Amino acid sequence: MKFSILIALLLAALCILPAHGENSTADSWMAKGYQSYISKNYEDAISSYDQAIQIAPDNAKAWNDKGLAYSFGLGQHERAITCYDEAISLSPRYADALSNRGYALSALSRYDQAMGDFNKAIEIDPNLKEAWNYRGLARSVGYSQTKEALADFDKAISIDSSYKEAWANKGYTLAMDEQYQESIACFDKVIDLDPSNAKAWNNKGLALYGLERYDDAIECYNKALEIDPSYEIAKKNKELATSQSGYGYTSNWESRESGAPNWEDWSSGSSQTP
Repeated sequence: MKFSILIALLLAALCILPAHGENSTADSWMAKGYQSYISKNYEDAISSYDQAIQIAPDNAKAWNDKGLAYSFGLGQHERAITCYDEAISLSPRYADALSNRGYALSALSRYDQAMGDFNKAIEIDPNLKEAWNYRGLARSVGYSQTKEALADFDKAISIDSSYKEAWANKGYTLAMDEQYQESIACFDKVIDLDPSNAKAWNNKGLALYGLERYDDAIECYNKALEIDPSYEIAKKNKELATSQSGYGYTSNWESRESGAPNWEDWSSGSSQTP
């Protein structure tokens, strides 16, 4: 009798082991996907997340992180939304996935839907700085709601004072409202946090151009080009500042963080990570 019980327990343990092994394997694919993502090998990241999902289809985080690679890495927002949909269906109160889906919807100019996701994400997690930042960006770019957008950026910054994306988006929004001096202060904060951010130097230059401080603007463009010699937008802006001609000038605002109207550019290389 005791021998039979022992055999039964051993068989039960053997039945449990594969499941534990599968979870460990899924975790290893998740870790591999993360490393590929932060190395900007987005296709490899997606392949790794696919492997994790094949092993554990109910892994909401794997679906979310796959969405990040599609949206923030490759700019393929429709595919990203499909991934976020799956993550949210598995975990309806997954605030990060809701916020990320809102970003992808905004990138497709589907602002009303995006606002619904941002509002729900903030309701679930009031300290989710990304949701505040993305909602502010949608309000700025999608609705031209400067006051409301600035309030959202300020909330994100109150959660994390070193959140450079929110500082840059605030700076961009202020510049679009011709509040150039206040805008420069925001870009200076981004530069303090990330001195090698060529796009922040470019945007500071544009704000200085708005104040007709052309020599100072040129210094900023030179710094941007020192960091990234192939930065074509900074080259064009430098030419415009050198000519000191405001006639027919079109602001070439360019940034992954600064919330330029071209959301594809903004999303490219974003600091959003799994």
